[in-house]
Amino acid sequence: SFKQRAGADAVYPFGLDPGWHHSPNELSFGNSYKMKLSIIVGVAQMLLGLVCSLLNAIHFRSELEVWCDFVPQAIFMLSIFGYLVF
Repeated sequence: SFKQRAGADAVYPFGLDPGWHHSPNELSFGNSYKMKLSIIVGVAQMLLGLVCSLLNAIHFRSELEVWCDFVPQAIFMLSIFGYLVF
């Protein structure tokens, strides 16, 4: 059961606050929001690919793939996106 949110201090758990729809910087804010969301989804997809490659290497007992493929990719990706986040 969700309560009706109608106050000025209401916080929306998902999506955009409807107050942005008639603001002067609606287009700028919306585009910025969509770009940040696409980066988050892209990084999540790349992390999923890395985890799948790790599970594949563990399944086939390939220690070389873990150390020479997964570890450098993980370090590079997390360092680049870690730099962008912090």
